[in-house]
Parts: sequence; C-alpha cells; structure tokens
Amino acid sequence: MKIKDKKYIRFVLDGRQYAIPVMVVKQITGISSITYIPMIQRAIKGFINLKGKIVPVLDMRVKLGLDELPYNNRTHIIVIEVDVGLMKKQIGLAVDWIFGVEELQQSEVEPIHRKDGKAAEFSVWKAAGRNLILIDVLKLVDKEERRILEQI
Repeated sequence: MKIKDKKYIRFVLDGRQYAIPVMVVKQITGISSITYIPMIQRAIKGFINLKGKIVPVLDMRVKLGLDELPYNNRTHIIVIEVDVGLMKKQIGLAVDWIFGVEELQQSEVEPIHRKDGKAAEFSVWKAAGRNLILIDVLKLVDKEERRILEQI
C-alpha cells in the first residue's frame, strides 16, 4: 500500500494498534445510541443519527474477526467517507479507543500480500521497535456490505 497521506489516526482493537489515513476521516465521535437493524450482516451494527444524517456503523472488531465486546465509554466511532456504488457515503467505524495521530514515512511501510499475489487491505508500519497495522479503507468494505450500505 502506497501511503498518500503521511498522517494517520491510530486506534486500538483488542490491544493491537491500527491506523487509517486522516484524509478520509470526516469526524470522530463518542459512542452514541446505535439503532440496530435486525437480520443484517453481522459487522454492520446499525446506524447513528449524526447531525441529521444517517450514518451506518461497522464494528471493526467483527469486521476483522476479533471477539465482539460490548461498547463502553472509551469506544469511539470514526466517521469516514467511502465510495458505495455510484455515490460517496459516510460510514462509522466502531473502535475500542482512539490512540492519536501518527506521521509515517513510506520507507517504514511494508505491504502485506494475499496468497493470490494481490495487495491486501493491510500494510504494516514498522518503526521505533513497534508495529502498526495500516488499513486501506478503499478495500475495507466488501461488495455485500456495499450493497447493504447503499440502502441505509
């Protein structure tokens, strides 16, 4: 993954640090009341009303195959904008907590490749003796989730 923006929002899931580019983040908010939608894909928790706008919420723990935990006062929603079909849509990413902003250098980033040789949704930033998993938000939402998100 080639980094276009050097600044990344760091967040924690299950004790591990992840990051997404600051340039895709529209807003960060504390966990608020989520309106749950029954019979929907497990990672999509429902939606929040953010300043009169309906924003679907994707639970990042579930999306990344981690154990699901109840939300608490440290849980935050990172609102990003992604292409969904023919339009852009804001979606919220529920994370355990926000760690801060980090400035990265391309030389410190190693892409992760899938078995089929294509670039994965993740890269690893290695610096100062620690690893940070970078998430490519353009590849984060799969086709089925995009189809559902178009309707919310």
